[in-house]
Amino acid sequence: MAELIIQEKGNSWQGTETAQLLLEKLEANPFVSFQTMRFDGAIESQPYIFNKALQHLERGKCPSVRLEAETPWRFRGSIARGEVHNTLVLGTANPNLARIGVDILLAYGQELAALLPVFSYSRLTTNGKPNEFYSQEKLAWLPVCFGNFLGWYHLISPLGYEPYFSRKKMLNIPAHQVRELENGWVEIISYPDPLVYDQPEARAKIIEITKYLNTLSHDWQPASETKSAR
Repeated sequence: MAELIIQEKGNSWQGTETAQLLLEKLEANPFVSFQTMRFDGAIESQPYIFNKALQHLERGKCPSVRLEAETPWRFRGSIARGEVHNTLVLGTANPNLARIGVDILLAYGQELAALLPVFSYSRLTTNGKPNEFYSQEKLAWLPVCFGNFLGWYHLISPLGYEPYFSRKKMLNIPAHQVRELENGWVEIISYPDPLVYDQPEARAKIIEITKYLNTLSHDWQPASETKSAR
C-alpha cells in the first residue's frame, strides 16, 4: 500500500477556511473522483457530499473524514483533526503509482501541505511496516519528523526538523537525493525507485541513512518522542 501522509503540529484551524480549502483540494485531485465518505472510522459508507463533509470537520472534538473512490482505481483520501496534530492521508495500491505518476503525486502533496498553517512533515511509504533489519542492525527509531522510521520519501519543514537536527545536518543526509526548497522545507528521496524497498540496495541505503541520523541522537529533543530499538 502506498501512503502519502501529511501532518501538521497542533490543531490551530480557525473557522472553516482551512477545512474548506483542504476539502476543495482533495475533491479537485488529478487522480480520481471520490464517490463515498465515512466519518470517524465508521464502517458504513455514504455518498460523498462536500458540504456534509465540511460540516463534520467542524463538529466534535477530533473529527475525521475518509473519502473513497473505486474507479478508475481504488484511491482514498482522509482528513483527521486531533489534539496533538492534524493529518492528511492519500492512499492507493502500490502498482497504481505508475498509473498516477509519482512526481504528480508528490507535487500534489506539496500543494496540500502548503495549505496547512503549521505543516510539519510529509512522507510517502510503499512498505507500511518497519523492516526487520531495524532490530537486526540495532537501529534506533527516528524522531517523529520522520514518522519514526524511514520511508522512500520525506518532506520536512524547519518546524518539524529543528527540534532534532540542524539545517546543515539535514542537507548532509546520505540519501539518494536531498534538496532544500524555497520555503526552507527539506525534501529527501531515500533510494531511486519507491517500489524496490525490499531489494538489497534499498535496504543498504535505509540502514546507512538511519545510522547517520542515529549518530546525531544526542541532538534529539525532546527525547520522549523517540523510541528504543526493539
